Formats: sequence, C-alpha cells, structure tokens
Amino acid sequence: MPTPLQPNFTFEQMKQWIFANIFTPPIMPISGNLDHVPKKKGIYFWFMNPDGYKALSNFVTINPIEPRVEDKDGYHLVYLGTAGTVKNGGGHLHQRIEWHITQHHTTANICHGTLSTFRAGVGSLISDDLILYPNSTMEQEVNDIFKKYFRVYWIEYNDDKLIDEHEKNLIREIRPLLNIKNNPNTRFIAPENPTKFYRQRRNLVYQFTRVRLGCGNNNDIKQVNNLPSMETSKYNHQIMEKGKDFIEISILQNQSIHAVINGIEGLPNRRCKFMIRDFKNQTNLIYPSTRNNGWRTTGSGNQNIYTYFNNVDPAKNNSIRWVIIQNEMIEKKVDECIIRIVVSTSDDNNEKGLEPSSEQVMPPSKPPTKTGTNMQAIPRLPGKNENICYLVPCASKKASNLLQYFTNNSLDNLVFNEELGEFRKELIRILENTNSHTRKKAIKGQKKEVQLKKQKIDLQKRIEAYKLYSAGKLYGAADSINWTNNQAKKVYIISALFGIIRADNYIPDYDLALSDSLDGKNNLARKFWKGKLDNTIQKLLIENSTIFNLLSKEYSKVFNNETKQLLTSTNIERTKNDRSDMPNKNGIWLKNHLL
Repeated sequence: MPTPLQPNFTFEQMKQWIFANIFTPPIMPISGNLDHVPKKKGIYFWFMNPDGYKALSNFVTINPIEPRVEDKDGYHLVYLGTAGTVKNGGGHLHQRIEWHITQHHTTANICHGTLSTFRAGVGSLISDDLILYPNSTMEQEVNDIFKKYFRVYWIEYNDDKLIDEHEKNLIREIRPLLNIKNNPNTRFIAPENPTKFYRQRRNLVYQFTRVRLGCGNNNDIKQVNNLPSMETSKYNHQIMEKGKDFIEISILQNQSIHAVINGIEGLPNRRCKFMIRDFKNQTNLIYPSTRNNGWRTTGSGNQNIYTYFNNVDPAKNNSIRWVIIQNEMIEKKVDECIIRIVVSTSDDNNEKGLEPSSEQVMPPSKPPTKTGTNMQAIPRLPGKNENICYLVPCASKKASNLLQYFTNNSLDNLVFNEELGEFRKELIRILENTNSHTRKKAIKGQKKEVQLKKQKIDLQKRIEAYKLYSAGKLYGAADSINWTNNQAKKVYIISALFGIIRADNYIPDYDLALSDSLDGKNNLARKFWKGKLDNTIQKLLIENSTIFNLLSKEYSKVFNNETKQLLTSTNIERTKNDRSDMPNKNGIWLKNHLL
C-alpha cells in the first residue's frame, strides 16, 4: 500500500511520491515477460526512452512535456493507468498490463471501441490506420515500439477506493504526455501542446479506421434510441474530462453526435443540460439555445441524452438534431467540438440556465436498459479532491489594523503579475492623482453622492487579502480570518484596484469600488478592467475543472458574456427582498465548500 498522496501536492511532491512507492526494477513490455507483475490492484506507469519522441513524430511533432517525471536512466513518464477498479471491470495489474501488451487490432475491437486507447494512441502516431501498415501490421508495429522504447513500473494497492482518486490527482498535476482524460493539457482552453496534438490525431485515426471498416455502417438514424449495449460502438476514448457533476466529450465533424453519445456508458439517463462549443474557439457555440447563455436541456419523460439527438427539433423544421449539429459544424468549418453535459435534478424545471422543453419526443423502441454506473445528480457539495476554485468580490470594509510592515514595496508577487502587473500600477497612479473621488451611498434610505478622501497607497504595509477583507459580510460569514493557506489558495478575488488576485496574496489597504467616479468618470474601475481579466479566467480553467461564481451582477460586469458562461453558478436560493443578505448566504456557502 503506498504512502498517502495529498490532492494539493505540488509537481515535485507528486514526483517524489511516485519514486518512493513504485516497484523496481521495471519490466520491458513484451509478451511472456510478466512473471514479476503481481495479480493485485494498483496503478501502472509507462516510461519512454527519449528516442521514442522521434519515432512517434511521423505525423505530428511529439515533444517532452515540461516539467516531466524522469527515472534514473532518463526515461520519461508518458502514461499511467489503473487496474482493479470498478471503472475497468476489476482485474489486476498483471491482467491489465498484459492486455495493453498483447491485445489484437481486430475489426471487432476497433468497431466496439474495446481496443486499448493507449495502443490506439501510439498506433495513430505512426500510421493513418489502426490495422493496416506497409509490409507489416499495426499490431506488430505497436508491439515493436513498446519493446524498443518503453518500460513499465507499478504501485500495488489494497484499497481500490483510493486508486481512481490517486490516478486523477496524478494526471492533473503531472500531465503525462499520452494521457487524455482529466489532463488539463487537453482542454479546449489549454495552449497548444503535444498532448493536444496527440489527442486530435488519435481521434482522427480512430474514426478514419472505423469508417474504412464500415463499423455499424455509420448509419446513426437506424440506431436504437437506447442506452449503450455490447453491440454499440464504444466512444469512451473521446471523453475529455469527467467530474462528479459533469462530463466533456469530443465530437468530430464527420461523426454523428448521437452515435458518439450512444457509445459512452454511464451518462445520465434522466434530464440534463448541455452546451456545445467549437474546440478551437470556445466563444463559437454550436446549436445553442437562444436564451440561457446557450445552454439546452434534454426535456422530460423518456427523453434523455441518449435519445435527444436522434429526435427532431420543431423549431428547425422537424430536422433530426444530430444532422442539424453536423451541418452547422460543416457550415462554420468546425473540425471538432466539445459537448459539456451536466446533470439536472428532477425538480429544477425553473432553475436559471435551464429551458423548459416543448419538444416532440420519439419513444425508444424498447425500454432503456441500465448499463454501467450512471452519473448521479449534482451534489450540493463538490468532492474534496476535485480541482475547484471560487470567484468572490472584495469587501469595502477592511481590517486595516491587521496590516504588517515590509521593507519592500513591490506587488510583483500577486498572481497574474505578468498579465496584470502594469495595469495595477497604472490604476494606483490614477487613484493617487485623482482630484475628485465620489461614491454613491445609501443614507437614511436614499442614495447620495459622497466625496472620499484623497489616497496614497502604502505598499509597504500589507496583509493577506482574506485577512484584510475579513471585516466584510461575505468574509465574516465564511470565517476567512481562520482560513488555512490551502483554503485561501482556492479563492480568487475580484478587486477594484488589483483586478483579480488570490486570497493568500499580500495587498495594501485601499478604498476603491468598481462603481466609484474619479474626476467625473463614472464606473472608472469597472470600465478600466473590462476586457483585461477574461484571459485570466481561461488560465484558471486550465488548472480547475470548475470555477464557482459568487460575484454580484455589478462585479460580473468586468467580464465578457463568453467568460461568464465558463463560470458555474452556485444556485444559492435567493429572493427579491434578500439582496442585502446575499453576502452572508454566499459566505456560508463558501465556508461549507472549503471545509
């Protein structure tokens, strides 16, 4: 059993954990060489000789990921997987590694999607077909690649409940080159990188081979409106990201979204909502709703995500939905899109962001059969090991008595200094040189314009943001003064003076609101930051599967509409008359989620 692996481990800590726990020496991945591999549950690690990068760069350039995990002989960790968990049907390390090494590239395995995704991925990097290869077979070529460039380590586990959790944490932090699912480098907002190229190449070759083989005759209209069965082509290799409350799936232009969805087990067989985006341009929505920021829902009754796309859309001349989507992708020249599916609860018909359905439903030809482990309804509290952060407003009331003195007066240690550092300095100069600084305040039930004092920002007196703002309502309800560093690092704050900061950043005292008027210029800070913070949210999403939005409407105005759609609502119940109480509600919600 390995030593504890904490989800907040840094890259170096993850690396040290791997080498402190893996079994050595490794094995060469060839048939008949598995005597030392135990028949126990665990995680296995494929390391590659650096010469392998050139061998795998026939069609796309495959370079090392930086930083990387490297063993004592200079081999690089490029892939890891699990054995003995519920998701892969049990088994053990010996069986799982043997499966990768000896599996045959048959028509049945490719059409049913049961070919090892690792073998398929390596094959796609050296050929345009997963079976055919000049003067040989793809199966033999992959075997030769394994033998020449790879070695395999493993870690044994007694508790299978930890395996999937550890795998997800390792992939999120280490980002192995050939891992796709849950790898931040494959997300559509990630910058260009070898893993992104690899993922696109694997999907294209997989689909090309299926078309050549005539898998399922590619006739999606004839497919049964049902949950996947053993006869359905599997598309699990196109899963991009999967959390407790959502899943993201890649769809190619020449694919039917109905076929792909029906080839993935465990999707919600009840009402859910979804959004489809262009993989290369996240602001380009495919088949969006004209309301609800582009989100659609699958309706009610017998209609779920498995049946939805093979039914007709009355608003589109009763055309079949998967055909509408494919035609739109062709018209917009979208090679690949990503569908994000989120589960909805049965009683949330009027929930903001969901649209009621008035669509015609084509009933399934037979009652749906439950297959695999279905996703559960969205939990109110996310899992502790999910990569989640929270976006909150700053506070006008501050605990200035807690400020500490520093010998330097630099703000360069604030997050996003490269992107926002010069803007912060510019706004401080504007604030310090303004002659008239006014703010609208409620005085005896009436809003009045109040003149504020001229300010000089003392950069040598600073304190962590979550402590400075602890006098505010939201922060008081969230008990921010007692946050740990790990809790503070999950919270990002929209500040009128600093743009976006992390709660553990040290900042000075100041008095500025987004809606303040400076020298007669209304909403100066809000207008100043408009358009400057959107890229920082995209960077945060590379590291985090979810960003919960606890901002007021006023603070949300600093973002473009496209950015707002990337944020996740907390769905905190609110009434018309509780506007003044929302900071307390948000703070209590945040406190519960940070526990």
